[in-house]
Amino acid sequence: MNRMTLTRNPAWLVVSLVCLFAPVLHTAAQSPHTPANTKPNIVLVMADDQGWGDVGYNGHPFVQTPEIDAMAKAGFVFDRFYAAAPVCSPTRASVMTGRNPIRSKVPNHGRYLRPQEQTIAESLKAAGYATGIFGKVHLGSGQPGSPCNPSGMGFDEWCVGLNFYDNDPYLSRNGKIEHRQGKGSVLAMDDAIDFVTKHSASDQPFFLTVWFPSPHDPHQEVPDGPPLYTGEKQAGYYREITLLDQQLGRLRKQLRDLKIEDNTILWYCSDNGGLNVETSGGREKKGSIYEGGLRVPGIIEWPARDLRGRTDVPAWTCDIYPTLLSMAGVDPDSTTGPTLPLDGIDITPIIAGESTSRDQPMGFWHQFQQGQLTYSDRILKAIMEKQQAGAPLPHNAHRMQKDVDEFPQFAETKTTGHAAWNDWPWKLHRINGKKFELYNLVDDPMEEHDLSGDPKQRDRLVRMQKELDQWMRSVVRSINGEDYQAAPKPVIVPTPVSMQLNSTAEAGMFDANSRILVRPSEAHSSLLLSHGNVVASELEILTSLRLPVISSTDKAKRNDIVLSCSATGGNDSEGNDTDRDGSSNAPTKEDVAENYRLTAGGNGIVIAAESFVGITHGTSSLLQLIDADTLSVPSVTIEDHPTASYRALMVDVARTPHSLGVIKDAVRLCRLYKMRYLQLHLTDNQHFTFPFAPIRDNLKGNHHYTTSELKDLVGYADARGVTIIPELDLPGHSSRLRESGYLSRGKNDADVASPENYDKIGKLIDAMIDVFQSSPYFHIGGDESGAGRKLVPFLAEVNKRVRARGRRLLVWEGFHGAPTDLIPATGDDRVIVMAWESSYNAPWDLLNNGYQIINASWKPTYLTGGYGGLIHPGSTGGKRFALKDIYRWNKDIFMHWEPGRPVFEDRGPMDPNLDDGEWSAEWIGKTDQILGGQMLYWEQYECSVLHFLMPRIPILAERLWNPESDHSFAEFQDRVAVAQQKTLPVLQPIEISPVAKDPSHPVVSLYQPYEGEQIKFTLRNRTKLDGQIRYSTGRWSGQLNSPNFHPVPNPDTMYDGPLTARGPFSVRAELVRGDSEPVDGHSWQFYNNWPNRVEVTEYNIGRRTPRKVPDLATLPDSKLLRKYEMPYLRGLMQNVAVRGQLTRTDLIAPASGKHTLELRTQSGHATLYFDQNQNGEFEDSEILIQDSPNDESGQKAEVILKQGERYRIRVDHATGMPRPVLILSIAGPDGKRTEISKYLQLPR
Repeated sequence: MNRMTLTRNPAWLVVSLVCLFAPVLHTAAQSPHTPANTKPNIVLVMADDQGWGDVGYNGHPFVQTPEIDAMAKAGFVFDRFYAAAPVCSPTRASVMTGRNPIRSKVPNHGRYLRPQEQTIAESLKAAGYATGIFGKVHLGSGQPGSPCNPSGMGFDEWCVGLNFYDNDPYLSRNGKIEHRQGKGSVLAMDDAIDFVTKHSASDQPFFLTVWFPSPHDPHQEVPDGPPLYTGEKQAGYYREITLLDQQLGRLRKQLRDLKIEDNTILWYCSDNGGLNVETSGGREKKGSIYEGGLRVPGIIEWPARDLRGRTDVPAWTCDIYPTLLSMAGVDPDSTTGPTLPLDGIDITPIIAGESTSRDQPMGFWHQFQQGQLTYSDRILKAIMEKQQAGAPLPHNAHRMQKDVDEFPQFAETKTTGHAAWNDWPWKLHRINGKKFELYNLVDDPMEEHDLSGDPKQRDRLVRMQKELDQWMRSVVRSINGEDYQAAPKPVIVPTPVSMQLNSTAEAGMFDANSRILVRPSEAHSSLLLSHGNVVASELEILTSLRLPVISSTDKAKRNDIVLSCSATGGNDSEGNDTDRDGSSNAPTKEDVAENYRLTAGGNGIVIAAESFVGITHGTSSLLQLIDADTLSVPSVTIEDHPTASYRALMVDVARTPHSLGVIKDAVRLCRLYKMRYLQLHLTDNQHFTFPFAPIRDNLKGNHHYTTSELKDLVGYADARGVTIIPELDLPGHSSRLRESGYLSRGKNDADVASPENYDKIGKLIDAMIDVFQSSPYFHIGGDESGAGRKLVPFLAEVNKRVRARGRRLLVWEGFHGAPTDLIPATGDDRVIVMAWESSYNAPWDLLNNGYQIINASWKPTYLTGGYGGLIHPGSTGGKRFALKDIYRWNKDIFMHWEPGRPVFEDRGPMDPNLDDGEWSAEWIGKTDQILGGQMLYWEQYECSVLHFLMPRIPILAERLWNPESDHSFAEFQDRVAVAQQKTLPVLQPIEISPVAKDPSHPVVSLYQPYEGEQIKFTLRNRTKLDGQIRYSTGRWSGQLNSPNFHPVPNPDTMYDGPLTARGPFSVRAELVRGDSEPVDGHSWQFYNNWPNRVEVTEYNIGRRTPRKVPDLATLPDSKLLRKYEMPYLRGLMQNVAVRGQLTRTDLIAPASGKHTLELRTQSGHATLYFDQNQNGEFEDSEILIQDSPNDESGQKAEVILKQGERYRIRVDHATGMPRPVLILSIAGPDGKRTEISKYLQLPR
């Protein structure tokens, strides 16, 4: 096809090139521009869901569109006209603004157009046009007074629906709701024709927008005339296309009858691709940014300029705004609104034939955020009923403008969703930020042949990747608000309950002369001063400025930071005496007030609170507000407090050794996200880490801390507003305690819980409370024990001891029934239960028996396993639930993952859904008994603590602090990215790169994969401190399917530039000040270059493991969850849900002769297929092992192989809980068995 084909009168060239701005001539074709004294009328008509090929002029086999076809014959046709998005609202925003819709905060359907945007209606209205819009808007509100209704967009007259509608719709006419009778598209055209007729007699030009609600489903409208398309696929869809074609005919006829058609520009298009792939004009359809989801009809008719012809030069809906302003002779700079960067261009040179190419590529981006449902009739009917009843308005104030004034501050590196860069004829796709595809649309219009791996296109690929990345970054800056004069709303995680930004006021500033002023009162003493020094240290890390900390009543200077605590009655915020290091010798209160107020502006920064803890929350917010480059804080007022009083993290330090530095990392993580408590699991069967001499001195190979180390840790945490809760896990998990010989009887758990040991255990509890003095709680464990009937009396005795020391006892849900006489549920001596498994005691039973509980629901708050190693060869790398699950959770919701557990089986009272494995205390009205929630991290290595907690703790904190915050999960993740970008230097001063492009890939839970023989890695100081980086590297050992990275020694080598390493290895790094003092915070990374050998596809096969393994290859795409490649054949890396795991690979025969394959599974079943005849197909006779048992017993099958030959293997694995083990071994003629992975290659 030619790049451009024009049919026009010979006069076109003369007039268009010589008389560009000549007066209107009806006898010859002219340039598409307007002389200063004549402005054309402008009419935009848009269909809803009509695809490129769903018109007669593009060759549709049966749909009748005579008016559209006539318009195409008489006008100018774009053969490659694109919607700016594959769904409705974003494309409409692009028409209004000439900008990619994400810039204006309309990334998906149902979003509102920001009032800050300059619309085409506003620009034309400022140039003297009368403006009107009729039909479907789907960009804002229909209520009067809303800045997001059509009046706010610049329209004088309007009658609209909020989304698609069909027959007898409710519509908003300039804010008054009407219930209209008739077909929706006909009613829209009735209003449009009335508007045209009214304004035709005036000298004032008009701008009319008609956005049909058709042919969007439900396809209830029918055209005039006999029935059409009976028996055809999507008959209702095509009937509505013919109906809107008839309405277009009414409009064109009215323009002719009024004799104004000559000087009226009529532009017709659709808002996204159609519903049928066959006629989409490319790959896929609506909802996709492959060609079929974006190509739409595009026609301009302007008889006065004789615009006739066709072009395949690409254009899109973003071009409408600048092109129409050019055609109307309106200077964009002369309009009253802001001049914002456009993505569209003036395409009049293309229409005039002056240009045969497009200079500016087109950028597309879908699924940046999720859409929002808009039920037009339902919403407008409710407003009408209020209007008729005289009830106060607005109806649902949130819908007046939704979140258009929020500037969520997405990370500039955000790549969520599917983006594309059309630099004709080349089109680059970027899918979820990591996968690239490149197509030549002339040679490959269906986008079937990806050229991204073609060496000949390497330079083009790199260039287009860079251009697309730069464009995507600019789009993120736009949605963040950088195009507007107003300052964006700051991001704080967890989201404050109330934050008011004064964008016009002076920002708060600080400099080298600023001070941190601590207001002295009865309540402060050394603890608040200690916290002031913490803040000073954090600010130094972020800004390089070390501010002095002064206890003073002096008047604050304008650049000072003031900490003002109003608590009274003692020396610290709770009225306790404090030691010099800031730790207190009495517990903090369980119900301490945590509210704070932060004000920042030209008069300084003030944080005020009723308690010391409230002050620490305020300074946590301050760290996220600071602009480290400008040393400023936006002018803001924050009033904030948590919903849940108990917000905690538990870290297991008894299974594997953890340094104090790593525990301090966890403290800082809690501090940054306002997590109130850090529970330390100090004792277990592996180590007894508390330094109680009678136990410590009688154990060998036992890791333990010193008393001074633990007291230092307590002071470190107290100064940051984090209270450490000690856990002594008894009577179960007590092997090391019993081994020490300390107890009078100690053969088993029942002995531990015997009365003979009460006094000795009491002394141990006293010793622990003496160290962890600031904790109002003491945790005794109490679960998974074999103590039997002795358990409850034992817990009762422990409770007496703990209450005598003024602490509250915490226990795991580990006892059965309701022994409230011994384990009180209410009153001063009540015991608080941490509900986690739901098997010993279901949460509803605990609540109904009066217990206060902490929600530690196994799903999603439970983590196991660590970075750099596996729990079990062939199976899980740990239990870590999806971040989305945490964001769905709150303190009142309990979830479970394992069949048989009461929550999983939906046995809870009042449960409305008996097949989701979830239960909420809200259903029985007991939410006030749930104090909060806790995340638990078990069996991890110290290098894993921050690696897995950093993505999770911000989410948990949000759900406990402010569960009512109105962010989608994707939006919240972007907020976390912004917050972490600011605070990460405090948490982890050194960045180790590179890291995997796909953080969701299973192996990233173990190591960062890389390709090639070696890798260059770099270390970077994230802070503003002038220090040196110190590092060390670690070794690796283990089998292919069971990697095991050795513990990395303490850093001992100074870093002076990029380093190169080979094979599997690990890196650990820290920052050292000039005086050789390390800065808190270690970083770890593990690397491995094993090549991928197997393809894995995961399917949804239900919540329970089927008895028989389904044929996974026959499952529909709707069941597909994800695909990826792995370096070894094994079970799922995450055992958090039942899955169908389909593994494909090729076996390269290691020898000739008889071989034995052995398959082992646990908690699930598998079927082994083996392509013995090497024909690439799996016959029934090639099923070697079917439905393997779930006891990990080896199931064997014999095969005959020829050395070096390739044999296809397929394993269908129906995984189970709790261990989805899958191990395949091979034994050759010599009888030696080995795990099979080293003989595997990716299938051809």
